[in-house]
Amino acid sequence: MREAAYPFGTMLGAGGEVRPSPAPGGFGAASDWSTLLASAVAQELAAQLARDAVPEHSDLMQRFVREFEATVIRTALRHTRGRRIEAAQRLGIGRNTITRKIQDLGLDEG
Repeated sequence: MREAAYPFGTMLGAGGEVRPSPAPGGFGAASDWSTLLASAVAQELAAQLARDAVPEHSDLMQRFVREFEATVIRTALRHTRGRRIEAAQRLGIGRNTITRKIQDLGLDEG
């Protein structure tokens, strides 16, 4: 029986049964990814200062939001084996929303 590990469970064999496993540190190890995110933002802000050019209109927030959404949707699609409606339900968004975001984020390419 093949196993594939996921952050919140283990998927077993052809039946696709998922057994929950506890996430260390609560919701998705929030402190871990929050720390990584804070570090990435700090690096970007420091790079702006190093270039001695703080932009009047930065796209930093937009870039991080796009990357976050792409990562969450890509992971949900992988977890649901590409089933968009199920992925949308699990994420708490509508089927039209996930379809639009997949297109906007370029996730349906390649």
